Amino acid sequence: MEGNSVHHYFVRSAGPLDQDPDLVKDSLVRHLNVTEDQAKKIVAQPVTLKKRLTEEQARRYVKVLGKLGLVAEMHPHTAAADVSPLEGPKPKGKPDIRQQRAETQHLIELFQETFREPIHHLPVTLAYKLGLISVMMICLIAPLIYFSLVVGAVYATWSYVAYLPTLFANKTPNAIQFVVFLVPILIGVIFTLFLAKPLFAGYGKRSSLLLDRNKYKRFYRLIELLAERMAVPAPSAIYVNEAVNASVGPEKGFRSLLKGELVLTVGLPLVAGMNSRLFMGIVAHEFGHMTQRNALLANTLVNRVNAWMEQCAFGEDNWDRRLNKWSEYSPIFAADMAIFLCRYMIRMTRVLMKYLFLFNLRTTRWMSREMEYDADRYESLVAGSDKSREIAETLRFLMAGRQLSDQLARATWNDNRLPDNLPQLVALMTEQLTVEQKQHISAQMEQSQTQVWDTHPADNDRIAKAEENNFKGIWLHDFPASRLIPDFDALCKTVTMRWYHQVGLKDVEKAVSPTKEILQLDQQQKTAEIAVGTFLNGMYSPRVIASH
Repeated sequence: MEGNSVHHYFVRSAGPLDQDPDLVKDSLVRHLNVTEDQAKKIVAQPVTLKKRLTEEQARRYVKVLGKLGLVAEMHPHTAAADVSPLEGPKPKGKPDIRQQRAETQHLIELFQETFREPIHHLPVTLAYKLGLISVMMICLIAPLIYFSLVVGAVYATWSYVAYLPTLFANKTPNAIQFVVFLVPILIGVIFTLFLAKPLFAGYGKRSSLLLDRNKYKRFYRLIELLAERMAVPAPSAIYVNEAVNASVGPEKGFRSLLKGELVLTVGLPLVAGMNSRLFMGIVAHEFGHMTQRNALLANTLVNRVNAWMEQCAFGEDNWDRRLNKWSEYSPIFAADMAIFLCRYMIRMTRVLMKYLFLFNLRTTRWMSREMEYDADRYESLVAGSDKSREIAETLRFLMAGRQLSDQLARATWNDNRLPDNLPQLVALMTEQLTVEQKQHISAQMEQSQTQVWDTHPADNDRIAKAEENNFKGIWLHDFPASRLIPDFDALCKTVTMRWYHQVGLKDVEKAVSPTKEILQLDQQQKTAEIAVGTFLNGMYSPRVIASH
């Protein structure tokens, strides 16, 4: 029956899709006839946009929103989901709201009680400070060489152009001579443009989801309390994603870094798979980077320079492909020769930049490793030195769980099914690692060696240094870290849907299923395959059957 709510859907926003949020807001204002405040709310947090749509209407609306740069989800109507457009989900009841407020107040008081005393900045050695200055100076050598090449190309081209009137003063060249005289100009212009191109290269936009400060004020407040006790600037924003990682960095380049406007990015699998003691140790590690403002500035500069040099050395794009195409179809021999010489000069320049890049990489990796050692001290100070090994192992286990989760998601996608909660799936797959698998991962950690190209020291080296500090720890509570973020399950599902759209999956709204249900079906299938294989005396293989 058409009036039955089972046949109707509502559409809800799930954040911007790999675009500047301001551009997405402008698009929504222009095309959806909403106010700027409404557009800002739609981009910042999940908001119900349309309700009581047919399945086809909901799919079309989700597709339209995708073209505007907004990730959206479609869900079947239920009584609990019957919300007004441009409003958030209605609270399930006052007891739930009171419970969340009580939980927030309890955690804030717990933080204030635990972190009663300020966490003073730990001293660094003179060798560490001198090393930072040396690395910064060394990393600028290669850009200076590159700038010299650009200036030299411009100067040589302009000098030749200025010389042409003198060359033509005594006689008028014929057509062939004129073309030949123009070839050096063509070479100079093309070569200069290709050299200057990396100077204007942009950086990738932030793909993580911005946490709305009002909706997640509990998490913001707890993070701000830790930052206050560590005497570092509180993050101006917190982003979340599906990665097994956490990081801190400037919001908008060097200006933000100088102003102390930093952002914290948290991978939700860390929150789903760790207790609060381990997780707070990781956050303290990231804030530890912020205690050394000069080191963070140096590291940002070095990373930007290295990324730019990598673009110079390996960054072929449409310009390169267009130049190759011109060389194949050029009807004029002189132009063909000019393009050939340009390609050769560009190739030689890239060879030079490749080795300068590797030199830079070799000399700057030391600084990155020393910064990790320094930040590890704050991790141990907060969580305790005796937890350094558990933190390192848990990170490795979660990375393995993430790999298994990706494999399962790819397999279920072939059956048009996807888990609706990737962070939860990572945590569950991590819990299912066998003792042998965990021992194998731990053995690999013990055998690892720090290499000259590594940005981070080997785990066993980091653990050894952390245990030498013998810090007792400050935050000794081990309740699940997911308690720190209200409505954590819904946030994980939003991030999951957003990630599916970012990797280019289509019509995922219809394919998503409860994560535990998918995991249970996968386990049943594996059990059945083992049983059939045992019955057939090892002659059964699902791959053989699938190939027919």
